[in-house]
Amino acid sequence: MGQERYELDAESLETVLKIQIDTRVREADTPEKLAAIFFAICHSGPCTAKNEHGQLCRGVPKLVKYNNPTGRSHKYFVSCNGWSSRFSDGHRTAYIPSGVKDKHLEILFRGGILPGFEHPFPCGRIVAAHIGLRVLNCTFPHIGDGSQARLVHHNCPASRTIYIPNDPTIRMAIVVPDHEEAHNHPILPPTKTPVAIKEIYKQCIQNAGLVGSSVRTVDNARSTKLTLGTSPSLYAPTLQNNRIKQDILRGEKKKTYPFGTGLPGVVHLMNEDLKKPINERYIHGITTTITGGQVLLTANPYLLSRIHEAKTLFVDTTFKRTVGALKEWEVVMYDKQVERAVTIARVYSDRADRLQYKTIFDELQRVTLQLTARPLHLKRLSKDGTLISIGVDMELAQALGAGDSFLPTNEPEFSNIRVETAEEIIEYFIRACYTHAKRGVHDLKPYVTDNEYQRLSNFMYLKSKQEVEEFSAWVKGLNIPKVQAWWDHKVNNSWILPSLIKCLSKMNSNDWDLTPPTTNVGESQHHWTNINTGIMLSLLEALLTARELDNKVAAEIKAALETGVLKNHRNDTYTRLARNTTRTTHASKKAREGRQQKKALNVVETELASLKESQKENAAKIKALKASKSTIAGKGKSSKAESNSSGKAAVTGVSERKRAKTAARVSLKKDATPSRTFLSLKPTEFVDMPGVTESVDMPGVDYLQTVGDEVNNAATNHAMSENYLEARQEGYAPSTSLMGVVAGQHHFSIDVNDSLPFTDTTAANNLFPQTHDAGLFMGQYDTSTNVDSHAGSETGADLFALASYNISNAARDDLAPADDHGIDYLSSDILDHFLETFGSLDGNF
Repeated sequence: MGQERYELDAESLETVLKIQIDTRVREADTPEKLAAIFFAICHSGPCTAKNEHGQLCRGVPKLVKYNNPTGRSHKYFVSCNGWSSRFSDGHRTAYIPSGVKDKHLEILFRGGILPGFEHPFPCGRIVAAHIGLRVLNCTFPHIGDGSQARLVHHNCPASRTIYIPNDPTIRMAIVVPDHEEAHNHPILPPTKTPVAIKEIYKQCIQNAGLVGSSVRTVDNARSTKLTLGTSPSLYAPTLQNNRIKQDILRGEKKKTYPFGTGLPGVVHLMNEDLKKPINERYIHGITTTITGGQVLLTANPYLLSRIHEAKTLFVDTTFKRTVGALKEWEVVMYDKQVERAVTIARVYSDRADRLQYKTIFDELQRVTLQLTARPLHLKRLSKDGTLISIGVDMELAQALGAGDSFLPTNEPEFSNIRVETAEEIIEYFIRACYTHAKRGVHDLKPYVTDNEYQRLSNFMYLKSKQEVEEFSAWVKGLNIPKVQAWWDHKVNNSWILPSLIKCLSKMNSNDWDLTPPTTNVGESQHHWTNINTGIMLSLLEALLTARELDNKVAAEIKAALETGVLKNHRNDTYTRLARNTTRTTHASKKAREGRQQKKALNVVETELASLKESQKENAAKIKALKASKSTIAGKGKSSKAESNSSGKAAVTGVSERKRAKTAARVSLKKDATPSRTFLSLKPTEFVDMPGVTESVDMPGVDYLQTVGDEVNNAATNHAMSENYLEARQEGYAPSTSLMGVVAGQHHFSIDVNDSLPFTDTTAANNLFPQTHDAGLFMGQYDTSTNVDSHAGSETGADLFALASYNISNAARDDLAPADDHGIDYLSSDILDHFLETFGSLDGNF
């Protein structure tokens, strides 16, 4: 019989996969698309509210504005337009995500169209066969009005016929595909899990342990790698999907626990426990309070019998171990006989009110008496009591529930305590945790000073009632509402302060001292249990893992008492106290260093602020004095020009007087050697001029000025570039002369011949009537007569040093504009600083 073979088209699958990847990348790559997706989600189903007649609400989503949007990221939320004051329960409500913009939702809810959807683009999605016909709309945002595109279903013409034997014992089948009709779609990803793959993953689950297992724990278990040789995701493509592995795991748990892993499964397990002897049971009862609360008490009988060796019980709720309403409440003691903390009972409770805690303590007393034939009594209240105290956090309901439970055990003839309320009785045996008490003080830190914060933090150590009264008055005097509310909470709940302050407690002094001031023992057991059993477990799995752990601990304690070998031989009082002392000393040292560092920083910051303020004041004074100086100097100007032997104009007036002033204050000697080492400036070969042995580059000079203008740093820096002619062409004038001369000016209107190289001193003199004689530090140009003048000064190291220093300290000079005849080339304040720094005692340098 002839056959035609249909090869699988791999390219078509690759095309689909690429489209899918592109779809995932582009589905929310703009704010408009994100808004359209959220809008579609809001309209994806009907409102589930029902009226008094049981009829569903027929309302549609609408955008509602907050009455007070202050502090919110959005000014709207989504509600149902079917809501009314008479029909207000159960309506749909949606809060707008942070990435969705209000302005886009305003457009969509008004029936508008968002921009960015003008050009349609393809999307790709593969829908599983078992849900394919239920998916009607495309979730990719194709349409700008927020509506969803409809999916079109195409039937595949391919078919097959399966023949099975009439005899059910023959587990075989014959599959005959229809060779005349091919599939009309590309190859689909291998999402269907073969039976063999499921079976091997089930083996991985059993090897890793079913109780408390999750997909993560199974995948990461060493046994899984040994079984598969690699990770499940790499072993088979279908095991890449966590949902498939979760379904397999759930199926295995359902097979093992047919009643489920919730409360029904626990009830079934308890019924199985009741068939055992009482000293082998772990679940000891499920109690329902009159308000509907549920209490489930579990304990290893041997561990619970250790309760009569306890001096203090630490009780607290842990929230990480279980999922659901029932949370674990641990009863912990420190067993001195084996030097270790032990969880002796675990209670699962779904409420945290006073009645619930009374029931919990009642159940603890009942089961203790049932298992040990001895009542659980307090030493202070009952003649046969052994328990000194109960350590609690600051939870009011828990402490009051304990009081309600133990109040009937009080024997007034023995205790001489005649009280009638729980608030009064707990002052004799409850001690609250200092760590929890200080957490409330931490919240007050922003409102008080450091000293006030320290005093608030140490309120537990007040020595007398008088000190407590003084502290209360001091708190009131602070007049800080937050602080006063914190203290009022302690005062109004009459048992809190006696449980925290020894002088107010009614416990015996020795009993108080022997009771730990914190619940750290209990808190550490929370963490230890979580590590050994796991977290976020179902109720049944939490119970089973705890039972396994408690049985192990019971066996270890028995072995330790029989052999004398402790789990931790360095857990005696001396060692623990030494470690604690070291920790507290180190913490105190770190805190002290932190305070010292903070104090030192405060001193520096204060001084810096003071100096900055002084700097501002001095800058203002300097500015005023410079303005006054410029005004005074301007009154003595003279524009008179005198002839000299060179035929050039000699400048008189202000500049003449300045030269005289400078000559009087500086004694320049031709061959003198400086008495100090001057700033070493980087040599730069600009030009070759007679009498100049070195050229001086003067970066950063902000002293040079154009006529009537102030300093221009950019111009100066540019003028200092190697291409001097280019700088002049671009209008940067005047500038420093090429020989290290302090200052030179040229009227801004003089044209520059850019063809002449600046290498000839004669050409330079003709082009630039500036300083050009070797060693000169002043050059002038008369803007009224266009006549250049220069003064003959001597060349020497001293003069170069003075020029260099003037340049380096240019920022000290005032920024007075130049007069008509030249620049204020060397101000008196720079000269004064120069003499003070480098001048010798005889006045020469």
